[in-house]
Amino acid sequence: MPEEVARYKFIHFDKMSMEWNGKAFYACNANNGKVPLGNVGWYKPWRKWCYLPFEDTVLSDECLEDIQDFITGLECNWRER
Repeated sequence: MPEEVARYKFIHFDKMSMEWNGKAFYACNANNGKVPLGNVGWYKPWRKWCYLPFEDTVLSDECLEDIQDFITGLECNWRER
């Protein structure tokens, strides 16, 4: 069962029970009806957290800023380890 780890005005992020590339994997969903928008996962070649949008996903500037904020938080936590 996914665990919600961050909520913003229009989107939220759930930590998934699976891992991707040896790290946690997060689903990005719309707050109105849990419409799946994409995922956030560790991209090994770049050694960075990245947003992986689903096909036909449309995002506003606010949502993009929220995704960036979420990824920045993951980067900070990863570097502190």
